[in-house]
Amino acid sequence: MNAYYLLILLLFPLAGLVILWLPDLRGPKARSTTLQPRNILQRDAQAMYLRLRAALPQYIIFARASLAAFVEVKGKNRAAVAARQAELASQTVDFLICSSDFRVVAAVELEDVVHGRSSHEQGGALIREAAIPVLRWTTANLPTARDIQESIAEIETLRLIRGGMTSQRASRRRQGSSAGGFGWREPRL
Repeated sequence: MNAYYLLILLLFPLAGLVILWLPDLRGPKARSTTLQPRNILQRDAQAMYLRLRAALPQYIIFARASLAAFVEVKGKNRAAVAARQAELASQTVDFLICSSDFRVVAAVELEDVVHGRSSHEQGGALIREAAIPVLRWTTANLPTARDIQESIAEIETLRLIRGGMTSQRASRRRQGSSAGGFGWREPRL
């Protein structure tokens, strides 16, 4: 009789484990959420994207671009670099305008004045720190193709002027050092 009690005592815990495992054996558990595709851009953002594409056919336009995709963090402290990279990864711009060689030209932020959405403050500060031009427009007053073209032309002109000034300084420095110290020199600060 003791053998029967011992057998029953061993079978009860084993039967309990089998009962717990049965739902797993039937298949995956039903989830309380579902995943569904959604539009990448809302109606106002779609209109802005189409205007950007029409106004700038020679440029590449990215929608909802993560700052981590186009801003690089440099530094010697790995922890600080990782923290800044995580900060960038959590921020996006509405549109990113790139040249045909994928050089970043400008970021576009679309302010939704109708619904009061303006979540670009932190991302805007990071973009300014990276010295990327930011164009801001509102959903209530989207720019015309001409406005977009003029804004980009102004940004590109400023970039060329700055690039020309930098290359002139470099060539003057080279001339000054190769001419026995004569020539143009950078002023001391």
